Amino acid sequence: MKKLFSILSVLVIGCSSEDRDAEVYIRLSNVSAYHYQNITVNTSTGPLDYDNLDSGEISKYKVVTKAYGHAFVELEIAEETYAIQPIAYVMLVNQP
Repeated sequence: MKKLFSILSVLVIGCSSEDRDAEVYIRLSNVSAYHYQNITVNTSTGPLDYDNLDSGEISKYKVVTKAYGHAFVELEIAEETYAIQPIAYVMLVNQP
């Protein structure tokens, strides 16, 4: 498995808890010194493909109908594939 990285920042804006049909706008910012290629983000509604991002670049917004605060992200840096795989933990507690 490739190394986990945290050099990609994801900005999620918009969405009111009262508006079920609200649009969520997502864009990416490359804050690293590397060139990102073949970027795919999945926020639970299916994959979103983004253009390549050079260091310091910000992508255009993509619109989805819903998104969680964390997402699956996969991209390439210098022909190596990296991924962020969010894991949800559920804790069960026995109650008397």
